[in-house]
This record gives sequence, C-alpha cells and structure tokens, in this order.
Amino acid sequence: MDTKVLENLKKIDICSDEWKQEVLKGKILLGEIIARLYPTEKTREAHLDDSVQSFICNLDMVLRNMNSLVDQVEQVNGKLTALGQLVTLKSGGENSTRIEVNKTLVDFTDIQTWANEILRSFREQLSMSEVVLSNVCHLSTREQALFHQGVWTLQPGVSSTAELYITCIKHLVSLQI
Repeated sequence: MDTKVLENLKKIDICSDEWKQEVLKGKILLGEIIARLYPTEKTREAHLDDSVQSFICNLDMVLRNMNSLVDQVEQVNGKLTALGQLVTLKSGGENSTRIEVNKTLVDFTDIQTWANEILRSFREQLSMSEVVLSNVCHLSTREQALFHQGVWTLQPGVSSTAELYITCIKHLVSLQI
C-alpha cells in the first residue's frame, strides 16, 4: 500500500510541475495579447486581428490543459481517500494512521490534507484564470489587462499553504531510498 501512496504522490508532484508550465505558457500568451490589443497606456485596439485570435485560442488550450490537471489531481485525491480508509481499517481503530513512504514516517491524514488543499487551490485558481481569459479582450485600459495578467501569473488562488504542501510532496517523493 505504501507504494500506491507514493505513486499517487508522484502524480500530484507531476501535476503541480505541469501546472507551473501551463502558467508560464499562459503568461507569455497574455503578454502577446496585451502587446497587440493594448499597445499604449490609454487606448485599446478596436479590432482583433488573426494573430490575436490565434493567441486567444492557444490560451484557451492552456486553460483546458489546466482543467485536465485539476481533474487528474481530483482522481488522485479520490484514490488517496480510499487508501486512507484502508489505512484506518488496517490500524484497527487506533488513532495512529502513520505509514512509511520512502523510508519516512508520515501521518496519512496529513497526506489527505495536502491533497485536499492542493485540489481546492487549483480549482480556485482555475476559476480565476477562466475569468482572465473571458475578460482579457474586453478591458478598457492596458492597466486592467496587466492586472489580469498578474492574476494569471501570480496565482492568488493557489494558497501559500498549498504551495507548502506541494513542496512537502516534492520532498517526500524525491528522497533517495
């Protein structure tokens, strides 16, 4: 069972790395969109040319990839919930739900808390990123567009607690056996 837990933690680790890659892709695309639609501080271009439309389509693809990553983390979260029930049954009703992962003793309830918070944060940020995509071409000023790019780039929906848990998982799966 410990290997199954490790496999699922590795999946979360991979998803979090891929999430960061998608954020960077989106940042670049948003920069291109903003440069074309909001070339000066006060004005907005009145029309969308083909290159802007292409960037919007690519940004939409990035958002779909992020949605897929949220789905993957949700699946892993479900598997960890099931494994948690097995750990509880195995402990025979004792309060201890400690397991060994990569020769490190970890409380399984902590792992479940980590996965739940990461999933919650990714969902929250995904909804913010959807708003950014839907609004970026309809803003009045470059300043507003740059604010939206900041929401995409800085990921305010991903809590510092979730970032900590991602780091814990990354450390746990990278330990040498």
